[in-house]
This record gives sequence, structure tokens and C-alpha cells, in this order.
Amino acid sequence: VTEGAKPKPLLHDTTLPRAALQVWTLPRLRSGPLTKADVQRRAAASWAGEIARLLSEARAGHVTLGGTPLAAGHIAVLVRSHAQGSVMRQALAVLGVGCVELSQASVFRGPDAEELERVLAALLQPGRDGLLKAALATRWHGLAAHQIDALASDDAGWLDRVQAFARHGALWRQRGVGLALQQWRQAEQVAERMLAAPDGARRLTNLLHLGELLHQASATQPSPEALLRWLQAQRDTPSGDDAAQLRLESDQHLVQIVTVHKSKGLEYPVVFCPFLWDGRSPSGGDGLDGMPGHDEDGLAVLDFRAGLDAGFDPAAAKAQARLDAAAETLRLVYVALTRAVHRCYLLAGSYSTLSFGHVSTTESARSLLNWLLLGGGLQGADWFNTKRKPATPAELDAAWARLADGRAIAVAPLPPALARPLPPAGDGQAPLQALAPPALLPRGWWIASYSGLAAGAGAGAGAGAEAWAGATEATPEPDSALQPRAGADHDGAVALPDAELPANDPPAAVPVDDILRFPRGTQAGECVHAAFELADFSEARSWPAAIAQALQRHGPLPGSAALPPAGTDALPLAGTDALPLSGTDTLRLAGTATPPLAGMLHNMLASVLATPLPVGTATRLQLATLAPQRRLVE
Repeated sequence: VTEGAKPKPLLHDTTLPRAALQVWTLPRLRSGPLTKADVQRRAAASWAGEIARLLSEARAGHVTLGGTPLAAGHIAVLVRSHAQGSVMRQALAVLGVGCVELSQASVFRGPDAEELERVLAALLQPGRDGLLKAALATRWHGLAAHQIDALASDDAGWLDRVQAFARHGALWRQRGVGLALQQWRQAEQVAERMLAAPDGARRLTNLLHLGELLHQASATQPSPEALLRWLQAQRDTPSGDDAAQLRLESDQHLVQIVTVHKSKGLEYPVVFCPFLWDGRSPSGGDGLDGMPGHDEDGLAVLDFRAGLDAGFDPAAAKAQARLDAAAETLRLVYVALTRAVHRCYLLAGSYSTLSFGHVSTTESARSLLNWLLLGGGLQGADWFNTKRKPATPAELDAAWARLADGRAIAVAPLPPALARPLPPAGDGQAPLQALAPPALLPRGWWIASYSGLAAGAGAGAGAGAEAWAGATEATPEPDSALQPRAGADHDGAVALPDAELPANDPPAAVPVDDILRFPRGTQAGECVHAAFELADFSEARSWPAAIAQALQRHGPLPGSAALPPAGTDALPLAGTDALPLSGTDTLRLAGTATPPLAGMLHNMLASVLATPLPVGTATRLQLATLAPQRRLVE
């Protein structure tokens, strides 16, 4: 297979020699291969040390990708299960290497769901000492065993804990589990405590995720007790839906711990495959009662014939199920080994397990990774046949050594774990500096009335165009795509300037101060708007002053006399005493006849604000009953 045509940045490494496929073999003692638990521990530490070494050398400029230092986000660690991911995450955290985990595992299957269940049980029954001690023993509270024992011996301190949990439980019953968990996290300083731990971000993300799922489930679980049983049922369910999948705890550029399932179709510059050596066959079936298998058409089925059908062969069904599981594992091995762009690290070899009280290497010898080397000509059933003698550790080591070609594939013993932590990224770098402030940006949008749009619809002329030019005169030239564009006024052909509008002559029976006699035009409409905006709906004494200001601001109107400036000559409005305007000026209201336009606006305000509106229940809404703080002027 040749490389693709897509150009890729080159990986340049001037440090220790590493091949494109770097195979490390499992170490062996004089007494024989290491146990599986020791291999997992040593392998995780060695992988973490190599990752820390690469990132440290990259900061020194010795490992580059496309001319820039290799970053943590360029490295992926592929695992089969969430448990393996946790092992690698802890090993990386010991060396100060930041990482994030992408997994299809359910958040209900981890220890965080179990600890949250303990806390919720104690919130509902804080008087039960056993439940409260179990909750305090969780990592959320950070208490050691001797601290819990001392607290239980302190009557006053224990009572404080009981009362605190009782308050959170009461809040849960009154206002929901979401608010109760939020108050509990704040009171116990859970976030501060967890984020100080190496895996605190992962644990806190799980806690927030679980709280969100509980809040959503509370819509169908009417009581706290039912919600707690729902959580217990979710923990017992082998798999969850997409909403329960573990979430990414950070969006920073960190080492990615990814399950092989999640990595399908993706590629990473550098890939570590630390656990493909594990030869333990997956159980399959996901805890289901039936035996998983396939029918003649290849469709997945669950077979419940065991013990019910005399012609059913359980041994053959189990063997077939094992072959199916092995085929899936082999597909995942293929996916893992083909994700790397430049370099893939692989661990292979022999380890020992206890089988019927005896040390055995059979499980490791029959791993599917070793089948790639020694399984030529053997079918799956032959490879797993217990009567066939498995390869010895020496034979496996020799087979892996023969794989090395001195160029693209290198085989070497697993190096010892490096205990040198990765220093923080900020060490030795330039101090932080604030960026220069950006240039002024034009407004991308604004609110305007139809009148404002129509005023700017002319071809660069008129008050609207002048207003826009004045507003943008002091700003830099904006992007043409952001400049507002005035559309064509389709009513322009029939619209007339205010001076050319026909006279407003309603029938003679209409009173002289009726609003139907008010002038027409844009200026008159804005005057009516201003009267409503300035008037206090609930205080009729403010209406004459608001009307006077509206007429002064938008006058003179056709058919109206010029109004005297506020605070100078008397404005003859009937019915009230002088009302305060702005500052110390007053509008003196004499007992003479009301000017026609002011009377029209006054009667209109009184009619509109007193009209019952078709909203409300027992009482219809009247605008005159609204206080100023309950209205919003557009």
C-alpha cells in the first residue's frame, strides 16, 4: 500500500531512534514472563514516560511536525475499554501530561455514579448513620476513614452534618434534584476539591453530567425515591443511550485517549496502542440471558434454546460465539494499527496468568495480535483449539524480532518508565501580553421603524441619507457587506410630503377636539407616538405636560398655532393646576379653552388608556392601571 496523494506535514525527530511502527516487547524476568497485572502497570508507566519525553523534546525543538513543535493534541492513545483508558489517564497525570478521554462508555457504569447514589441516599435519609457515613466516604467530600470516625464521635459536628444533608434533601423535595445538587456542590466545595486532583476534571465532568441526566429524568420520576431507584436501575443496565456516553472533559489541545470504536475513520500523527497484547477473549452477550450468535443470513440473534431443545449443542454455540467475538477483536486491531499518520507504538509479547492454580502463558500466546504473526494457515477454531500446543514466550519473541526490517519496523524491549514529569507549558516562555484593541466595527444591525426605513430609501438624498452619512462620518469605512442597504419604497409612488397632503376634513358632526381632526403625515404620526411615550399612563396629571412636549418637539403641525416655550408663557390647558416639567420650569394650566391639537391628543390618551383590552382573567387590562416600571417604550 502506498501513501495517499493528500500532502501531510513531515514528522522530524532528532532524539532517540524510533521507527514508523515501533514495536516494544513485554519484559521477562528470570523466572518467566511478568504477570498480567504487572505488565499493565509497567506498560502504562512506560507509555506515559514516552509521551512526556516526546512533548518535552518538542518544546526544545527536537521533535517537530510540519516545522512546528509536536503538540499534545497530535498524540492519541487507543484503548479498548473505559477501564484501560482510566489506567492511561492516571499514568499520564502522574507525569503532568494533560489528556482527555473520548469513550462510548456509559457514565452510569463508572465509580462516579456509584458515589452519587450514596450521596442521594444520604440526602433522603440523613438520620441513618450508615448512609451518611457512606456518603462522606466518597471522594466528593474528601474525608479519610479516621476523619469520619472522629466526626461520628463528635455529637455537635455530626449533628451539623445531619442537618446540612437534611437541608439539601428538603430542597430536593421542594425544588428538584438539580438545584439540590448545585447547593450541595457549593456547600461542600466539590469543584475546588476535585479540580486539585489529577483526574478531577474527568470526575467533575461526570458529576455534572449525572446531575443533568437526573434532572431530565425527574420529569418522569415524580418522587425523589423513584428518581433514586431510576439511578440504581441505570447503573445495572449494561449499556446506555447516546445521552449517557461519557462527555469530553476539556476542549484544550491535550493528549487524546480514544476508544478504538471512536477512532474509526480518524487519523492522528502519533498513535500509541498500549493494550493490544491482551489475549483475554471478551465475554460477549453484554450480560444477556441468551447466547449471542448469527443466523444463516448473518443477522444477530440471541439463542435461548439451551436446556429447551434436545438438538441444540451448547458447546458448538459457545465456540461460534467466541469466534464471532474474536473476529470483532481482530477488526478493532486492524482499526487501531491503521490510525497513525507518522508513527505507531505497539506493545507485544508474553505474560502469565493463573490457570487452575498454575502459572500459564496460554492466554497471551493465543492473543489475536500474536495470530497475525503465527496464525498463517490456521483457522480461528484451530488457533483457539485447546489441544494445540501454544507458542512459547521464546518463540513469540523470535517471531516479533523477525518482523523488524531495520527501516520502517523496529522491535525492542519495553524501555523502563521515565520518572521525569513534564514541566508546565508556561515555563520559559515569553510573558503574556494583551493584544492590540481592534478597530471600530460598524453596527451589524439596528432597530428602526418603517418611517426610518422609508426616510432612508431615497437615492442618497433627503434627511434619511444625511442622517446615515452623519452617523458614519467619524467611523472607518466598514465592510461593504455590513453596510445597511435601503430597499425600494413600493409606497413611494402614492406617498406625498406632509405639505402636499390633502386637508383632514371629517364630517361636521365630529367634535372640534376629536382625534379624527388631527393633521396627517409622518411628522404628525411621530407627535402622536411621542405623546404616548412621554405620558405616565397611571397618572392623568402628567398627560398635559407630555402633550405639550410632544407638540413642541414635532411642531408646528398643519392647523396648529405655535406653542410657547415651556416655562415662559402660559399654555391654556383646562382643568388642572401648574405641573412640573424638567428642572424648575413649570407648565401653567389656565382655566381657558384647550388648544385644538392638545385637546385632541388629551382625549385620545384618555380614551385609549381607559379602554379595557381583551387580556387578563377576572379583570380586563387597562393601560391606565400600568405603573411606569411595567411598560417598555419601543
